[in-house]
Amino acid sequence: MIKKRFWTVLTLLVLCYTYSALASPLITYENPTSPHNTYLNINKTFQINISIVEPALRKLTFSWNASSPTSYDYYSHSLILLLNLNNRSSLFENSSYVADSSIYNLTSVSTNVTNYTLSGRYESAFDFDGVDDYLNISNNINLTGRNLTASLWMKRDTTKNCAGILGKGDLTTTKGFAIYEGQSCGGSSGQLKFLIGNGSTFGDIYTRSVLSNNRWYHVAFRFDGNFSVFVDGNLENNTATIVSRMADDPAPFYLGTNSWAGTQFYDGLVDEVHVWNRSLSNQEIYQEFTSNIERYNQTQWYVFINQSKNTTNELNNGSYAHTFDAFNNLNAQGSIETRIITIGSNPALAPEWNNLAIFAILIITIGGYLYRSKKE
Repeated sequence: MIKKRFWTVLTLLVLCYTYSALASPLITYENPTSPHNTYLNINKTFQINISIVEPALRKLTFSWNASSPTSYDYYSHSLILLLNLNNRSSLFENSSYVADSSIYNLTSVSTNVTNYTLSGRYESAFDFDGVDDYLNISNNINLTGRNLTASLWMKRDTTKNCAGILGKGDLTTTKGFAIYEGQSCGGSSGQLKFLIGNGSTFGDIYTRSVLSNNRWYHVAFRFDGNFSVFVDGNLENNTATIVSRMADDPAPFYLGTNSWAGTQFYDGLVDEVHVWNRSLSNQEIYQEFTSNIERYNQTQWYVFINQSKNTTNELNNGSYAHTFDAFNNLNAQGSIETRIITIGSNPALAPEWNNLAIFAILIITIGGYLYRSKKE
């Protein structure tokens, strides 16, 4: 009898798991997403919010026809680190654990970081004190020979010499990468430095911008044999480097300190950390700046997009269609209806002049002219 119950329960659990895995991801639009066939004439940008229900999300693609049909992966196997830093109890986050929402689900341990702030760029953020706070993220990922894009939101409190923000690897072995303060590390106060090691030497690049304290910036660094740096979605430095290939080993990611020193700590806020093992295009990096993907709990995801043409220009007049596709680990696909947003006036609301109206205006105009001429 006990054996029969055991096998019955086991069968039900297997069936439940199989059903949940095979079920397609559910995508729905959320406010303030504009309805289908909306016309926007004054504000030539638009917001898109979606909700995804999927416990085993593998890929999420946003498609829209700007000047030509374009697709962006907001989530895929190439995204090797995704930290929302929202202190979600539904994801078991607390002062000593931070959830990595990439498909790799990396293990992270925070040291002395007890101060989440609700004043993040998107909801909460980590507040590093510049004294001894940092985050250690264990992994078995090897980036040797891979391209790389790393991005995050930061709001610095004070500038500190060579303070580490994000990195991977022990750079004393000239391996891995690091993003840190350029002050006293070859750059000026307020600049950031991006460094890549190939096992024998380093290549680096600096932001051209001097980043002010107490202001949010989105910074992104790309390595594809050359170096590129972006601030708030704008490409502002691009250069060749003596390092054509990155060397790495399965060393931890570090957030808030320099991995090779451990004594140069960042002072300020960090939010929405993304690391990709490929080089994102300029437009993909702009999309990272203008949008956000967040895991809310074990099954719920949200995406926010504030779509414009680029960082300086609104969308041109015309129609824009957008949609999303999501896939789970068993490649079951969920989609959402395509919505069209038109930038420009709605022709249905424009006044229509028939022949009678035009004739009446002519009569009134001519009559007025004759009356005025007679009086004179």
